[in-house]
Amino acid sequence: MRRMPATPSRSNAFTPPPSSGETGIMPDLYRLSVGPLNAAYYQQQFSRFETLGKAVPSWNHGAAFFTLAWLVLRKLWRPAGIYAGVVLALVLLWAFVLHARVPVAMEAAGCLFTLGLLCVVPGFLANGWYYQQVRSQTLSTLTAASSIAQARAKLGHGAPNKARLYRVTAVQAVVSVALAALVYSQWGHASRGALSTPAPSGPPDLVIPQVSSLYSPAPSAPWMEPVLPQAVATPVSTSLADKAALQKPCRPAVSYFARSTHRCVPRT
Repeated sequence: MRRMPATPSRSNAFTPPPSSGETGIMPDLYRLSVGPLNAAYYQQQFSRFETLGKAVPSWNHGAAFFTLAWLVLRKLWRPAGIYAGVVLALVLLWAFVLHARVPVAMEAAGCLFTLGLLCVVPGFLANGWYYQQVRSQTLSTLTAASSIAQARAKLGHGAPNKARLYRVTAVQAVVSVALAALVYSQWGHASRGALSTPAPSGPPDLVIPQVSSLYSPAPSAPWMEPVLPQAVATPVSTSLADKAALQKPCRPAVSYFARSTHRCVPRT
């Protein structure tokens, strides 16, 4: 009596062995989940991940330079929310905390380093995120569907298309313009402030005071010539005896206490 093979579970029934390459049901379902946008590229990446048994870093241009639009297009909602929150937090930190409070060279280097991280990290990890998303979605659809045809129809209906690509690209363009306007306004305000208050080009000049400036005399009042009272001629009334005495000749008299001093003594 021949032994019948055991029936595998639904979640593993359609998974091909690693040596199957592009054949099998799972690669076909992956193509339906990815959609017509770059289907060959993602099929190649997913086949490599299936062969290795894990997702390894690989470069994705769209995820690196249009990260938010790419995440929304591929319906990676959780990474998209985390990425948007990180970008918003970094912009607010730069605008209200770091801008104009650190040297310009350090600020520019920090901005370039942050932008590089925001491009490099999703650029190398996005394919792995997308592979985990597509594989989980495909297995859950197979488990819930009653037939392969129903699973194929459901996966193909939710795949990204060009119309969705145009919408998410327009949204990212608006967000990028808003961020660029914020950065321009902050830099313009800082440059206007720098022009209004120019910084000294060299070290400050050392001013050595002169000795005469340290011992300057106190200001004095302006010199004024003394004003002498004018003599006022007043009539003098003399008697006849006084007149006669004044008219008499006088003889010199030498005083004992005075030297070379003559005194007229009227003769009596």
